[in-house]
Amino acid sequence: MREHRTKSEQKAIDALKKMLVERGKNVSEDEKIKDKPDAVLIVEGIRVAVECRILSPEMLMYYHGVKREPDKLYQLFLPREPHVWIGRSIEAKNGKIKEYKERGESEEAWLVVHVGFATGVRVGRLEASWEVVGYAYGTYKTDNNFDRIYVVHEQNDEVLCIYRRDTGYCIKEIDQVTFPKGNIPIEISFFGHVKVKELDNGRPGITLNLNNPAERLCLQPLDLNYGVDYSEIENLSFSNIGTGSGYPELFAYEKILIK
Repeated sequence: MREHRTKSEQKAIDALKKMLVERGKNVSEDEKIKDKPDAVLIVEGIRVAVECRILSPEMLMYYHGVKREPDKLYQLFLPREPHVWIGRSIEAKNGKIKEYKERGESEEAWLVVHVGFATGVRVGRLEASWEVVGYAYGTYKTDNNFDRIYVVHEQNDEVLCIYRRDTGYCIKEIDQVTFPKGNIPIEISFFGHVKVKELDNGRPGITLNLNNPAERLCLQPLDLNYGVDYSEIENLSFSNIGTGSGYPELFAYEKILIK
């Protein structure tokens, strides 16, 4: 068992606690539990096992079967699939709920999906209803035994409850929802880990040749009902990386439409 949480996990748990307190809940924590589950909160006298799952560019590459190599820079053409991402997160943790409850001596189990970030990459946009509907739809379509599922936005600590066993989903009439409704946007971004070193002026800095990234990854959707044609960008340069300008707007479409 780990003795310490990751910084990302701690940030997500702190955001969840803050939200609950702001809503008038009496919240404390069993400080002895740091792993499996990642936390045990006592909310209004009820012990809750809280397990975290990160959604980072590195995790999404893993879902696509790509292992990130250290010190390598990637240009990602990434289908935005919140319905698949949250489904994979639930599937990874759902079978361990009994273990989490027993170890935490808890009555309930909550899943916290924390949306991670890297420079130039924005995986989740909680303010956009499209992603919120996707998270709810993906939860509805996945076998789930958690009592609650939250999504935490790491940049601003926004917390959104996607599902509660006692009240249902954040989207009304979820059984009537169709998602993604014809197309999936493709997000263009760069991702890599860099080393900071001291510059000639004594200040920290980094040096990268952004005109020659190590690898361009044109990822197909994990939702096998969709596909994207990347032929338009195969011969394009890596210019204008900050905004992705100079590249055509790309979408994945239902395969029945692109035959």
